[in-house]
Amino acid sequence: MKMSNFALTIKIIRGRMRKLLLVKDIYFEAFRNWSNIFIKRYFKAFSWFCFALLAIVIYAFVFRVSTGFDFSNF
Repeated sequence: MKMSNFALTIKIIRGRMRKLLLVKDIYFEAFRNWSNIFIKRYFKAFSWFCFALLAIVIYAFVFRVSTGFDFSNF
């Protein structure tokens, strides 16, 4: 029995849609927690960077105070 062109087209589209849905499911499953891990690492790196900048500022202030810098000129 021969299929009509319409039925054959529908069968091909359904097959492709199943493959597309499988690829979508695999993609979402693989990268489900990726954004959460990325955000955690980003904020951890950002907080260490801010801590380093704060340490530099405190060091510069202590250095200026210990060398007798005259702050009254400002």
